[in-house]
Order: sequence, then C-alpha cells, then structure tokens
Amino acid sequence: MPTTSIALCTYNGAKFLDEQLESIARQTRLPDELVICDDCSTDETAQIVKRFAETGVFPVRFCVNEKNLGSTKNFEKAIELCAGEIIFLCDQDDFWEPTKIEKIVAEFEQDGQIGLVFSDAEIVDENLRKLNIKLSDLTFTPEIRRTIETKSFLQILLLRNYITGATLAFKSEFRREFLPLPIDSPEMIHDAWIVF
Repeated sequence: MPTTSIALCTYNGAKFLDEQLESIARQTRLPDELVICDDCSTDETAQIVKRFAETGVFPVRFCVNEKNLGSTKNFEKAIELCAGEIIFLCDQDDFWEPTKIEKIVAEFEQDGQIGLVFSDAEIVDENLRKLNIKLSDLTFTPEIRRTIETKSFLQILLLRNYITGATLAFKSEFRREFLPLPIDSPEMIHDAWIVF
C-alpha cells in the first residue's frame, strides 16, 4: 500500500480549519503524514494546528514561514516537504468526505500508469450544508460538456484548467515535472501549473 501525504496550506484560516482537520482525522484510510505550511497567519490558525497535532492521530509537520510567500510558493514548499508516495493537496476551508483518501489511493493502485487523480466536489455553505451544486456543474458548462464529447479531455485541458487543486492527488515522483512553481504568471496558480 503506497504511503500518503497531505500538503495543507494555511493563511488566516481559523474560521474553517477545525472542520477540515477533523474531516481528515475521520478518513477511512488515514494519511501517513499531514504537512501544514502556514503563510504568516495573524489569527488562531497556529493554535488550532498545534492542538490538532497533539491528538496524535497521525504525524503532523507544521512549518510557519518566516515571511509571507503567497499561495503558490507556500504550496510549493508544502509539496516539497511531503514524504509520501502519493500527495494530496488540501485547502484550509474544505471538508473531506470520509472515503476520499481510500477511493483515490484505490485509483492509483488499480493502474500503475496513473500519475495524477482528481475528483469532483460538492459545494457547501459555511455551515457545511450541501447546496446541491457540484464543482463540475460550475466548471463544465453545457458547451464544455458538448466539446468533451467530440474531443479528448486532454485537448480540453490544454485550452483551460478545469481541475481544482483541492481535488488533486499525484504520485510524488511527478513533482519533478512541475517544480519549481512559477510566480511570474498571475493566472497560473499552483493547481493550474501542476495540471498544465
């Protein structure tokens, strides 16, 4: 069974961070490590992370940047620090379904050629109530869906990134293909660059 790491980046994320960390702790297949890189938060983020790390559910490595790196470079740092064979990207304000890690790892195990897996996601409000909207409903418009029927998904991805970082997992060996992450192109944030 491959080892797994989660790269979670935080910046003033105290409002939703407890729920995200608890959703990771309730996974049917726990990660082998959680790497959290904080980008100089001024709220209660650090205290929340330290309190969670003390639970000992799985190893948590918590790094606080000396200066603000910005989202893209903060994710680069977190990804570089991950030791697992499969790396999951994680946003501070998400909530993971209990079988997320289990299901995605199964996809990698089913086909050794797979280097990257992404999933759909449900949109919820700030109280975690489902809004009956999937992320794919927002990104894959009817026009895009028709285009997918006539072209390969890869051709569609070359036109525009439709994959959200919070739904991504990839083999750690894949890092050499996309690191370092560029910061000179504002529209090319970490997830777009990884997929591109």
